[in-house]
Amino acid sequence: KIAYAALGPSLINTNEPLLLGLPLVFNPYLAIPFVLAPLILVNTTYFAMKFGAVAYPAYYIPSSVPTVISVFLATVDWRAIVLAVANIAIATAISSFVALVTSPSRPRSGFRSCSSTSARKRRAQRDRSVARRTAAGSARARGGGARAPGARATRSGAQCGHRARPAGVSR
Repeated sequence: KIAYAALGPSLINTNEPLLLGLPLVFNPYLAIPFVLAPLILVNTTYFAMKFGAVAYPAYYIPSSVPTVISVFLATVDWRAIVLAVANIAIATAISSFVALVTSPSRPRSGFRSCSSTSARKRRAQRDRSVARRTAAGSARARGGGARAPGARATRSGAQCGHRARPAGVSR
């Protein structure tokens, strides 16, 4: 909700509600894009101007003017708009990547191997409980007896996207 409330002020480069309203200022992980993105954007803009892809700014435009409009008014060059949009895309990609990687609610299987010790322990415990329920249910359905020899009641890695292995095959 804070991000939506700060959307209007952000259009005129007033970002304090977003920076101070969300836990951005004192978050050490998000300091990475706060330092890295401006460094990359300064170099991108510098080299674009040095090699003549974009004109140098000729006029001072107040910072309250939206970025896409202010770069055109400052340079009187339509290519500056393209550079500004590219810079916004680069900064968004850097910030999104860092936020995605450091987010505590992200799915772990996309970034870490699902064979970590704690994940193996959780899977083993879950598989044992599934095996107990399956064995008890199938025994009741058959009128007695547990699983057939060699049958597997566990899911062995299927929750991480791995194919289930045949009975008797280990890692």
